[in-house]
Amino acid sequence: MTDLKDKMKEKKNRIEIELPGFIRSILYKLDDIKDDSKRAVVQVDLIQIFEDYLKVASDVFHYDISVLVMEMKAKDIETALRNFNERIGMTEVSFLVNALIGLYRGEHQEEALAYLARDMDIKAREALRKKLNKLPRRVKIASIPLVAVTLACLLYVIGSHMIRSMGGLF
Repeated sequence: MTDLKDKMKEKKNRIEIELPGFIRSILYKLDDIKDDSKRAVVQVDLIQIFEDYLKVASDVFHYDISVLVMEMKAKDIETALRNFNERIGMTEVSFLVNALIGLYRGEHQEEALAYLARDMDIKAREALRKKLNKLPRRVKIASIPLVAVTLACLLYVIGSHMIRSMGGLF
């Protein structure tokens, strides 16, 4: 059970890392669609957005997005999005799904998606900062013996060359 929990936690962490890029790609695609035509975004556009993202999705997110696309094609879009939310089981994905459902219904959700993307970027920076704060202690501890061995080798090489060069003096 602990191995399964660890794997699920690792998968959720990897999804959290990829989620800001996923939301940004949705926003970029919506901006492109908005610039191309003045019509509301319909279900075909949502399916196309997810199919385009599948080309660059990482392995951890690829399966869930491909299942989402297949469900969107086979079932109702809202049902597919809600199933996607249940599969992932994260609050950020829940916010994203609610915004996408609103977008599908014709509501303007670009600001909500932009806010969610900024929030996810902040969380990603905090996670990276925590990870970086852990590294220096480990590096310092490991570098002390490395520096000592390097100095000893350097002093040995310099000392042996000095003794050889001054061999005639003693």
